[in-house]
Amino acid sequence: MSEITNELPESGRDLNLFGENPCWTPEIEQLSIKVAHWIRCDLPGASVYGVQRIGKSFCAEYLRRVVPDLLGGSTIAFTWNIEIARIKGELETIRDWLAQSGSTSINHSRIGILKARLYDHLVSSADAVNAKRIFLILDEAHRFEREHFQILMILFNGIQQRGKKCFVLLVGEPKLKEMRTTFDNAESLQIVGRFFSVEHQFSGIDPIRLHELLDAIDDERQISQKILPKLAAQGFRLSHLAEHYVTALESLRQELALSGDVRLPMQYLRSSLNNAVYELVERPDETVIDESLILRALKVHGFDRVMKYFM
Repeated sequence: MSEITNELPESGRDLNLFGENPCWTPEIEQLSIKVAHWIRCDLPGASVYGVQRIGKSFCAEYLRRVVPDLLGGSTIAFTWNIEIARIKGELETIRDWLAQSGSTSINHSRIGILKARLYDHLVSSADAVNAKRIFLILDEAHRFEREHFQILMILFNGIQQRGKKCFVLLVGEPKLKEMRTTFDNAESLQIVGRFFSVEHQFSGIDPIRLHELLDAIDDERQISQKILPKLAAQGFRLSHLAEHYVTALESLRQELALSGDVRLPMQYLRSSLNNAVYELVERPDETVIDESLILRALKVHGFDRVMKYFM
């Protein structure tokens, strides 16, 4: 039998630890259950906000995939990303959302025609899977202007009039929470009641629950077995790094004289975990699995310079 070594696959040196799909986290699971409950209770909409780089867009995609399953197939979900450059008015907005919904029939200059096509596409997609509800996720919703909420109101009403229930989830930065205070007239209060009926603050990963997350990543991606087989043969799993994340984050907090509990953003978990595994692969005889491994991985990607924003 050949000697087991920690070598990268011959296909290349990109470990791609997380794969292409959004991964489960305890925070995302908690939100998924909440959203499914809101939809079951016939709420019209809700808002989710959080600071940059904590994985809100990954969360939005996860919700699109998972919430319909939690609801037993009664719901179909679509994600619309709000791109500043492409949202300049009602026509461009409807065309953009029609394209993001999977339709190719977007070339028309009359807004009424495009709206009809959007309604038809959403409703026919729901009918194809016997769904009675349409779940719309609007990512980067803090980029909305007042007119775009009015467009969304019209679409919401149109979907309801066509016999489907609709739930709208706005996902964005903390500015989204502040936006509701700018709606002060009767028409605007309808927007608040419909799309801000409940709110959720999405945070980074609680270090105490990193053990669960790293176990889940290892179970799905087989990182220890495929990438670190020599260590795996000795009983190593990614979750063994969890305690070192906890102590490394606490050391950083003390070093920077910060107060409060830190949440680890998904972006920095991804980069630091990749960095630590690369180090274990490329320098197995020199690398000790302890707090210093994680501390180096966090600092090399600059988490120490932004940690205060995630307290």
